[in-house]
Amino acid sequence: MAWDRIQIGRQLNKPIPVHGWKYFSMGIVEEGVNGYSLSHNGIDLVYFPNMFGRRILKISFNLGKLYHGDNIASIWACNLQELHQRLNCLLDGIINLNDIGLIRYWNVYQYECFADFVIHELDMNAWIKVISKSSIKYRQIDPTYVDRGTIYFHSSKLLADSHTNVKIYDKLKHKRDIESKHNLPRVDYNQSELINLPLGYRILRVEIFYDKDRVKLLNKREAIVSTNIISTPNIMNAYDPTPEHCFFTVEELFSYSRQVRDLGDVISELHLDRPVTTTKKLIAAVKELGYSNTITKNVIDTLKYINNPKRYKKFNDDRIRRHKLIIKETGYHFISSNRELHPLSLDNDVISRLPDEQKEMINRYYNSNIFRDYFR
Repeated sequence: MAWDRIQIGRQLNKPIPVHGWKYFSMGIVEEGVNGYSLSHNGIDLVYFPNMFGRRILKISFNLGKLYHGDNIASIWACNLQELHQRLNCLLDGIINLNDIGLIRYWNVYQYECFADFVIHELDMNAWIKVISKSSIKYRQIDPTYVDRGTIYFHSSKLLADSHTNVKIYDKLKHKRDIESKHNLPRVDYNQSELINLPLGYRILRVEIFYDKDRVKLLNKREAIVSTNIISTPNIMNAYDPTPEHCFFTVEELFSYSRQVRDLGDVISELHLDRPVTTTKKLIAAVKELGYSNTITKNVIDTLKYINNPKRYKKFNDDRIRRHKLIIKETGYHFISSNRELHPLSLDNDVISRLPDEQKEMINRYYNSNIFRDYFR
């Protein structure tokens, strides 16, 4: 997946000047926790002079906007040394990142990453309907915005309380809505160098958001050792309970292989790597599996229910789970459609459609570390 918005932070040894910053309180009066915020050149800064005895600086930015001025661009990999310099130039007169430390070693507090599947416009609504009837383990689907072409899967009952969100939506429609709402000039993305978007095609964006609690949990659970920095301290830090070692560093998390893996998990959970066919063909495929007439009838009844739950009697979850496994033996998705849809492929529908410049960045920096970045 490409990186979208990310929040990184670092503990400071010295206070920083906050003239012109906006003061705010965290509401933890007894601990004296307060902070200062500032937005500058598209970068959001938050500074806590006394966060439980520590000085913490956090900065948030969108990589696509930072490099190309538009988050329609996909940044899968980049030179972290160059990114540090770019941020430092944009923050000139506010703070000096060189005095604080290279951002590749800062902690990641929140991040969003995504993949843009370039699909035919006639397939967009069909995919949205298929996904809206699918599920992700330990995630609840929020149907509120399905009619607007946006689907949320979140880890809590309320979206606002969720530590991990998966958002799937029509990115081009989203951009057009923003342009209309704010009376912005219309961008012709079919002629843009930021994305290879042929006429008649649209962008199905799969976006994942992790908050700080989820980032810490991922670090502890996986005890990840960066493929770029293999060292005993790095291994030990994964289990160090101190605040600075509860998070991934930018270098550890900014990994092409990790992005592909995270996206693969979502695609697999939603079975988007399977072709989608019509109800008639899916039923015929179930009949060809060779199960007994009774089992076949029960599976077909379940198939009809999961595709149209408002019309048919509800079945228990165990039956649905067992029958989904049988339906998957056909090779198709268990959700049917009025259109034949080819399986979504990261290589064919995302990476191969990237502009040459973005492909080159992947090839050059997918396994970067500080030594490679300095000499490239």
